[in-house]
Amino acid sequence: MADDLPNDRPGPGPTPKAAPRGVGRRLAGILPPPRDEALVRLGRAARDLILGRAAPAASPARIEADLRRIERAAAMLERGDPGGALAQLEPVLVARPDDRRAIELRRTALHSGQIRGRSAERAALEADVQAALRHLAALEQRQPILLAYHPPSPGNPFQALLYSKAFQYGVVSLPLHRFEDLDALAPLRPFGGEGDGDGDGEGVGDGNGVRVVLHLHWLNRVLHGVTTPEEAGPRIATFLARLDRFLTGGGRLVWTVHNVLPHDCVLPAEEALLRREIVARATVVHFLAAETAEAVAAHFVVPPGKVLHVPHPGFQGAYEDIVERDAARFALGLDRDELVYALLGGLKPYKGLADLLDAWELLPHDGPRRRLLVAGAPDRSPEAARFLERTAADPRISLHARTIPAADMQLFLRAADVVVLPYQRTLNSAVLLLALTFGVPVIAPATTGISGIVTPAMSRTFVSGDRDSLLAALLAADQLRNPAARAAARHIADAHDPAVLSERFMRGLV
Repeated sequence: MADDLPNDRPGPGPTPKAAPRGVGRRLAGILPPPRDEALVRLGRAARDLILGRAAPAASPARIEADLRRIERAAAMLERGDPGGALAQLEPVLVARPDDRRAIELRRTALHSGQIRGRSAERAALEADVQAALRHLAALEQRQPILLAYHPPSPGNPFQALLYSKAFQYGVVSLPLHRFEDLDALAPLRPFGGEGDGDGDGEGVGDGNGVRVVLHLHWLNRVLHGVTTPEEAGPRIATFLARLDRFLTGGGRLVWTVHNVLPHDCVLPAEEALLRREIVARATVVHFLAAETAEAVAAHFVVPPGKVLHVPHPGFQGAYEDIVERDAARFALGLDRDELVYALLGGLKPYKGLADLLDAWELLPHDGPRRRLLVAGAPDRSPEAARFLERTAADPRISLHARTIPAADMQLFLRAADVVVLPYQRTLNSAVLLLALTFGVPVIAPATTGISGIVTPAMSRTFVSGDRDSLLAALLAADQLRNPAARAAARHIADAHDPAVLSERFMRGLV
């Protein structure tokens, strides 16, 4: 489709050596840092020129590595992390002091302020924590909360919407980019109340000071890349040991159940074990769907006293919405009279890609002119590769197989008559709420979590994995091309107002 307080200015970097004298000193004022290394390279270049030696060419691997660093630096600058950009550029400028793009990016970074929460560096997190404490003190709340959330999802506005009313409730939210940096919250022990076990009344837990909460979201990173139970055991143990250190110090744990198990789950027994351990340690388990307890019961059980049910918010205000239908269709090369089905978001096997194409190819060519509009980046699975091959060969499909910039999402949503969710399994769907926010009816599976949101007035449902059921829903899409269906979709989105739901979540948390 979802970011610590670094220093207000980028750090000074390595301590420079004494400035060279004479001409060298004047050159040091114009060369990029680190200037001592740049002067050494300049001297070597001059010597080689006098002696007629050719400068050694950089290896292809080094050139590729430098180019990757430059691209990472550009991306960091774009998201508001000039300190991180400078760290990427420094080794490039040592090796390539005349690289124009690196020089320009460095100049921009030096004149750009840091946005808190955008850096993944440990030092930036520690600085952000101290700034958060100052803000919490200024809020004059009786029991303020520092909420560190992991993993952040900058490409999805969900977290920003969920925390949008945090300050009103004495809560400051900070992204925890790397779980191992949870240990950086240890210095907060003097700011809290009970929980450190030494009887001095100081810890990161409850009391008259700051309460520190870890909010876990998606857990798929814990066992990412693990393929055997033997590998999974140590990975889970390390994760839980770090979490237990935080909890023993008085911290509290909140977990949002986004999925039953990861969509690309390889080891269901081990993933279920991890979730049972998380539930056992959590103070609050946040359900987005009211039916979550039923959906997860085969894998883990959540005690009712720990449950906080706050639905998935809509995306009102999170995406630009200034393009009208005709303009969107013109931009995407779609005809005005086509019945446009949109498939949005990452292209992954669990989303029923093959099921959708199997049903799509059975749609009659007479009747409404149909167009499938696909917009999203494929993963590296064979299923996604086959999906791309099949869609590229179908003249009725418009394919945009890439990450769609946030500013362009409006084009695909405003061009669509319906949004298709051909998913084989899902518990919560951000794409569903995004479609409803733009008033677009949906074709969706009748599964737990979705069936409790959609209504016949703005949807057609199907049985997941049943091609004929999906085909019938696709055929019925023409019945949703009317203002009443769009109004019904928007009505549901309005019932998921992000400001209202953020307040509900914060009240439950506090």
